[in-house]
Amino acid sequence: MCIGEPRTPCLPSAILERFAGGLSCQDMTIRLTGCGLCQVCPYRNACNSLQDWASGLRASVSGNQFHLRVFIVAVLAIIPLVPRNLSNRAYRLSFMGTACSSLFSLYSLYGKPRAWNLQAVQVWFQSVIATKDFVYFIYCLTFVTSNLYLKFALIPILCRALEYVAKFLRRNFTHSSLYRKYLEEACVWVESNTTTLSILSSQAEIGLGFLLILSLFSWQRNIIQTFMYWQVCFASLLVS
Repeated sequence: MCIGEPRTPCLPSAILERFAGGLSCQDMTIRLTGCGLCQVCPYRNACNSLQDWASGLRASVSGNQFHLRVFIVAVLAIIPLVPRNLSNRAYRLSFMGTACSSLFSLYSLYGKPRAWNLQAVQVWFQSVIATKDFVYFIYCLTFVTSNLYLKFALIPILCRALEYVAKFLRRNFTHSSLYRKYLEEACVWVESNTTTLSILSSQAEIGLGFLLILSLFSWQRNIIQTFMYWQVCFASLLVS
């Protein structure tokens, strides 16, 4: 942080005057960012690192909350007693939500291409194509654009969202009596059985691939979707 006098931090003054446009520190004008940290000071690298950490923390919380919404909508889509129109809408919203959260995760981790030319986009694409978030993004696009409503396809989405929701609850609600009474054991089980959930997700994906092959013999066949799905399965195997 900035130091006005030896061993005297000026960050509290910066926080108090964050809306005043700036302050003086050792004859140096300091411009303040939205979070009250110095942008031009001897400790600029530390300030930038703290800003990046805070941005990553906000992105993590927002992403986990988004996964919580996806989990609720996916459960709503898979329950048999829900009316068909509402279930179909929840089905599509589950895939759309997972696709958006995957894009958000890719952007927060890898950013955007350095330049909008073919070489820079190709380098950026090669860095993200082998990630699970990209595989889930293509997986969701495969089903959100399809006329088939295969509720079986929601199992990988539910498993993924369940892992994120369990981590989110354990990190943010450990002091809640309601969490300790009703949700702690379930969250601990989820975090200790991620391998089991991964195996369940993989088996569901393989079974779904054979369902799509069988659908080629029906009037709802979609050759392009089946081809894309098996490509996604092969990419998922390479990533895992």
